Amino acid sequence: MIHLYHIKFNVINLIKITTEDKILSKKFMIDTSVIIDNPYNLIKLSENGKNKIYITEVVIAELDKHKTSLKTEVAVSAREFFRGMRDSAFRQNGKKLKNKKLGDSFYKVKFAIDNENLTLHVIVRTNYEKQTLQSESSNDAKIREVTQTYGMTCITNDISFKFIAMSQGLKADSIHWDSIESFDDIDFTSRISITEEDFEENRSKIAEGLRKWTQLYVTFVDKDNRETGNRAYYMVDGTDMIEVGDEEYREYEIKPLGIEQKFYLNALASSFNILTVSGSTGSGKTLLALQEGMRRVKSKNSPINGIVYMRFTVNAEDKFSALGYRKGNDEQKLDRFNLPLYSAINFIADQRITKNRTGLEKDNVLTMQKNEMTESIIRDYGIEFLDISSARGITIENKFVIFDEVQNAPNTIVRLIGTRLGGNSKLVLMGDPGQVDHPYLSKHRNGLITMLKASMQEGLDAYTTGVKLTKTVRSETSKWFEENVIG
Repeated sequence: MIHLYHIKFNVINLIKITTEDKILSKKFMIDTSVIIDNPYNLIKLSENGKNKIYITEVVIAELDKHKTSLKTEVAVSAREFFRGMRDSAFRQNGKKLKNKKLGDSFYKVKFAIDNENLTLHVIVRTNYEKQTLQSESSNDAKIREVTQTYGMTCITNDISFKFIAMSQGLKADSIHWDSIESFDDIDFTSRISITEEDFEENRSKIAEGLRKWTQLYVTFVDKDNRETGNRAYYMVDGTDMIEVGDEEYREYEIKPLGIEQKFYLNALASSFNILTVSGSTGSGKTLLALQEGMRRVKSKNSPINGIVYMRFTVNAEDKFSALGYRKGNDEQKLDRFNLPLYSAINFIADQRITKNRTGLEKDNVLTMQKNEMTESIIRDYGIEFLDISSARGITIENKFVIFDEVQNAPNTIVRLIGTRLGGNSKLVLMGDPGQVDHPYLSKHRNGLITMLKASMQEGLDAYTTGVKLTKTVRSETSKWFEENVIG
């Protein structure tokens, strides 16, 4: 028996095909979760028509139900799927393809998205036989029943669906092309041990072997390989290495703490259009991004005239966490989702007040000063808070854009925001891969991971880069929880 592995796009996790099958194409039954995640998944799975893509009427019904729901990414994906169906009506394949015993009918429909297309096969079954488990959806059982009938491989991003399918002896897999095995696989650092003499002699050669943006840690040793010192460098425009020393950072009110934050602030100030940063609570992601945005707004040579902040925290299926279900007017509703940026602004306000206070003010006077200072910062630096659902159809020009909680955003939402950027805007994507709340995403596969992976790809480093912050600097208590409490 010969095992052939089809790995283009890294679509399926090594599904085996035997010579007895006599065909190299695969038949995939697609679960609703795959389309909700991103309708473009259908194009990738098809591999230019090599594989046949099937869905049941159950999937169409579920997507139809989702398309008119609240303005979530689920509804967006459902509507995008139906816009991709090019035929005004299904074309039935013919009588000989009808399974009379099971009452199945087969249909074909053209599906196109982003100028790529495929033939989508739809199976309609009128009578289902299998009993469903009490703990699961009857629709899931129906999809698996059809999958089993025709010996297909079911593709699902729903972990419980996949587990039950495999326990019933079905072939089932998830999409892997946007995932990583370990977060440690993403690394923007390089480390070398070298004598100072060799380092200076080979400095240009070392620089040539690095990406345009690299955090380089150098351990200097003597001829007996004994450590003599450490330095850190970063690349600028892929030409030379600049040492990360004791820069004064005069243009920033809040100074970076430690080498990691200095790397991050230097990356924020670079010419990259897109910067993706990962870091846990208290690592300084939001505060330093705000600092850079404020610097650019006030810089005479910068086209940036304001700061836009958005945050993705709404669970795809939790309508009660949507803005429309919150109390208050639109501004009050949005304020609750923007507390991280308000916290950073308040921190800067506190620093300004502390710097100028006389020590004689009473608490109520200080509170008034802080409120006025916070409002002044928002006004003077053109800080706006944007609801993600309001981003469709607009162009964001000349802005420093901060997109928070990207680990909860599917690729469709990241793409939505990225395509809203107009001229001279800079985008900073940030999040913590250890705090994923989205029902179809995980710490191995989410919008943050996708962008960090893209930042590592050869050929893209001229446009985008990434930074990983691993240290918590908020407080000793925060650091203790990060290191000792499993989450």
